Amino acid sequence: DLVTRADVLRRAGRAEESVALLRQAVRRMPRDPEILAAWAYEAVSRKDWAEAARRFERVRQRGPERVDGYEAGANALIEDGRGDEAEAVIAEGLRRVPKAGAWAILLAAARVADRLGNHDEAIRRWETLRDQFPGRPEGFVGGADAVARVGRGEDAAALIRQAGDFFPSNKTIAEAAARLLPPEPLPPPASP
Repeated sequence: DLVTRADVLRRAGRAEESVALLRQAVRRMPRDPEILAAWAYEAVSRKDWAEAARRFERVRQRGPERVDGYEAGANALIEDGRGDEAEAVIAEGLRRVPKAGAWAILLAAARVADRLGNHDEAIRRWETLRDQFPGRPEGFVGGADAVARVGRGEDAAALIRQAGDFFPSNKTIAEAAARLLPPEPLPPPASP
């Protein structure tokens, strides 16, 4: 398919040919959500946030059940400095995306609140993510970072310790622990 061929070209360092193929695909099948999503991610790869936001809007119009239309669309809006619009996209995603994709929308919602500096809302959203999807470490790490940002270091440490109990070999949890937990005291020197 055209999207796969464009991706192969991009990975091979042939970006111009990849873009041309995607442009052709959009012209031939302008209503195909998969093609529209690939076209939107092309704008993301160039960090053209306004264009990416516009393209992800088309993804949402043609594929309202697609998580990336909301998740990546909200991120593009945030990067473009349009926080209120990002919040509206998240709210729409929470209403329209099937339950199977809800965790990704809740994750995006928490990240949007974090990026907007809405600390209380971010903390609430991270908690919602943990409550609804306790098997996902992102809610613990994001929540710990959010409470640490408002000076609640003990709460951050408690969340990371809890996450370490649930996910003992998770690299992201270990990195967060190194960042957020106080260093362990060194044992006293051995007596002679």
